[in-house]
Amino acid sequence: MVEFASVILAAGNGTRFLSETPKVLHKIGNAPLFLHVINTITNIGCKNVILVTDVSYNTSKYTKSFDNVTEIYQAEKLGTGHALQLAYNSIKDNSEYVFLLYGDTPLITENTLSTALQRINADNSVGIAVIAMQRQNSESYGSLIITENGNVEAILEKGLDNYYSGKISDYCNSGLLIKKSILDHHLMLLQKNKFKNEILVTDLINISFASGYKNIIVEGSKEELIGINTRSELVKAEKIFQNRMRKYFIEHGVTLLDPDSVYFSHDTKICEDVTIYHDVFFGINVHIGPQNTIFPFSHIEDITTDESVQIGPFARIRGGVYLSAKSEIGNFVEVKKSNIGQSTKVKHLSYIGDAEIGQNCNVGAGTVTCNYDGVSKFKTTVEDNVFIGSNSTFIAPVEIQSNSIIGAGSVITKNVYKFEMAISRSEQKNIQNAAKRYFEKRKKI
Repeated sequence: MVEFASVILAAGNGTRFLSETPKVLHKIGNAPLFLHVINTITNIGCKNVILVTDVSYNTSKYTKSFDNVTEIYQAEKLGTGHALQLAYNSIKDNSEYVFLLYGDTPLITENTLSTALQRINADNSVGIAVIAMQRQNSESYGSLIITENGNVEAILEKGLDNYYSGKISDYCNSGLLIKKSILDHHLMLLQKNKFKNEILVTDLINISFASGYKNIIVEGSKEELIGINTRSELVKAEKIFQNRMRKYFIEHGVTLLDPDSVYFSHDTKICEDVTIYHDVFFGINVHIGPQNTIFPFSHIEDITTDESVQIGPFARIRGGVYLSAKSEIGNFVEVKKSNIGQSTKVKHLSYIGDAEIGQNCNVGAGTVTCNYDGVSKFKTTVEDNVFIGSNSTFIAPVEIQSNSIIGAGSVITKNVYKFEMAISRSEQKNIQNAAKRYFEKRKKI
């Protein structure tokens, strides 16, 4: 198997975003731009990823789950070549090739990266594979200079084409795959470009060409190689990402009744035979089991479901929820950090938070678990086969044992034991003629 490393450049501020948030920390599919690149390169087997970033960006909270990622900080922004020089010592000795990718190009595909790797590995005369696309914005990308036989002679970084009088191709640079031996011999010798006063990694193209290597083009689509430099481009990238996800799920056995209104996160997982209605939003950490139905206007994140679960319409689920087989979460129900047992139904206008609810329970409309006292959170435990009447309130911590009944309108502050019925409400009083006196008095006012 070919051993290769990847250096991802993610230290730019992105001033055109007009944001205090660094550009690469803006998100598509609820994941920072650079994280998409890490996921993609990892998926094709890269065991050595070096992320070059700014120490102030706090990217480590996203990379800590990866055992193949090393972070290097670029305190001085002295160019792409300087960033690669900083990363060099973290490239493993057994790497034959090194990808240089950009943290603001999140939609690059596994297919394009794998193709680049296959082509450079198949021909020892190739020094660098340039991942390129047809020009779409001459101000945003480096331009390729290509010889008549298709060899990439040079890359002119944006702005430097003003100093070049020859013919510039229609191809733009979107990443490099470099033979490691070229870096070993030439990387540390790169000097600041006289026009930009930066060390440019693209100067390695000139060195590779002058050394007799072929530099080839691996073409990718405009959609996958779009660079994100403005909020408009971020919006465009989000649409591309969502359409990819919709296409993927439709092709893998999921029914989307109105695909354009369903939004996914980068890590959404959905099994076969799931039906999703319109206007459904999936946040991070969602795993939907088989034969589920998600009804309209539901917002779902941090949840795992078993088979044959129903959710919605107008459901809100978050914070670590497990829904067992055949359970149902109905309209205007919020569930937070709770486990719902098999065949249990929470159908209407309820809040279930920090709760453990067993099997075959019925939770009536308007039920609320009061889990927070202003300082700490407390748990409500409901065992199997419990019937909870409408408009019931549980003041946690409280435990409801199996086969018990909670009368409608009750406020439960104490544990309820097996086979008990708990009713907690004021005695009803009917005052004779009181309504008549009330209305006569109101008319006189």
